[in-house]
This record gives sequence, structure tokens and C-alpha cells, in this order.
Amino acid sequence: MQKTITILGSTGSIGTQALDVIGKCGMKALALTANRSVDLLEKQIRQYNPLYAAMADEKAAAELAEALAELDAAAEALDAAMVAVGAAEPEETPAE
Repeated sequence: MQKTITILGSTGSIGTQALDVIGKCGMKALALTANRSVDLLEKQIRQYNPLYAAMADEKAAAELAEALAELDAAAEALDAAMVAVGAAEPEETPAE
């Protein structure tokens, strides 16, 4: 069973390093969040294919949603999406 992870602030220095690590370890990004870095978050979504993506900045969220219109990732403003991201569960939870 593949392990999943949510990265809050995936476009920052720690977030980008975390994505490098999970990519090398065969883990899956369940959700990614960012403040305003539309281009970088778009690139991360296309590379890691998370189920959820959230932007804190409402205008940036709209830009991201437009850029990713053909994908299934749900890009929304932080107010609505953080509830979903925080409560997100993978389809199957791996046994401990």
C-alpha cells in the first residue's frame, strides 16, 4: 500500500524539499497547498498529481483553477479547501 502525505506550503523551501523526498521514497501527495505561487503549484500538481490543491490567495486560486481546468485536482481558495484538505483521507488507509 502506498503511503500518502499532505504538504502545507508545498511551494516554500521546506515544501519543495519534502516533495523531493516523497518522490524518491515512492510516496503519493494527497494534497498540496500554497499561498500565491500559482506557477510552481501548477507544476507540482502536474508532477505529483494530488487529489487536492488549495491556495490561500483567492485570486491565485482562480488563476490556478483556470490553468488546471482539464485536470481532476480541486483547486480552491483556502477558506473552503483547507477544510477538505485537513479532513482528506486516502481511499484506503494503510494498516499501521
